[in-house]
Amino acid sequence: MTKTVKKVFCTLLVIGVLLTSSITAFAATAGDVNSDSKVNSTDALCILKHSVGQTPSGFNKSNADMNADGKINSTDALIVLKISVGMTDTVMSKEEIVKLYNDGIKKSYEQSKCTLVISTDVDVTVNKFLMDGQEDPEMSDMFEDILNDTEYEDEKYTFFKGKTIKGEKAEDVLASTEIDSSEVKNATVVKHGDGYKLTFNLVAYTQSADDMVEDMTGIAYFEYATMEYPKTEIIAVIDSQGRISSIEATIPCNLKASMTEAEMQMYMDVNLTQTSAYTFSY
Repeated sequence: MTKTVKKVFCTLLVIGVLLTSSITAFAATAGDVNSDSKVNSTDALCILKHSVGQTPSGFNKSNADMNADGKINSTDALIVLKISVGMTDTVMSKEEIVKLYNDGIKKSYEQSKCTLVISTDVDVTVNKFLMDGQEDPEMSDMFEDILNDTEYEDEKYTFFKGKTIKGEKAEDVLASTEIDSSEVKNATVVKHGDGYKLTFNLVAYTQSADDMVEDMTGIAYFEYATMEYPKTEIIAVIDSQGRISSIEATIPCNLKASMTEAEMQMYMDVNLTQTSAYTFSY
């Protein structure tokens, strides 16, 4: 890029600084090169200055390479400028969105006080239920009704700087709520009020009987069991301070299992959809 073109682009970014009055914020993540917990046109200008050898004081290089090509240049500055005007759904990679989410989880638990309420609901459809090889519609309906009528109590946790009042760490009390990018099929991020809404669709996977032994022991003897998870969706809302406001996880699965209980052979084919809502308050 010639010096003249760089100067013109720099001028456009300065105009962007003056025109962009709304500040998009999230804590210390991609694009926040001046470490003010905001991603806006000021960061874009800092990146552009760095690309022409005028590195601003306090410049955070680790947040500047927006397209992960190993270079910090005007392309990265343009990406940050697009983020500042809300074009986030087209400029952040899957890995960056996962990092934004995981950073939000960590920041949430590290607050001086964080209260988390988890609400769960499960919808069940019994496709097939066999007793000693024979279909039993009455038992199938009863089994489905029992599962659908089951009420799940809300779980409530309070953390103080990442620990319970007993000193237990959040990660030891809760099942992991972090996401591995390798488990994500696709991810999107859009502006949501003063923060962001992140949507993840996870890669389909199957859990076998061997994986479920610890969960199933004491209920019945499973000779065969698989749980297929075809399309798990996670929607998270992040506030202006980079903390998680809410998470909603929708987990459909299909369970196929054969078992022996009281010398009776049973087989079931069941569709379940678990919906869990995580609500954070500070």
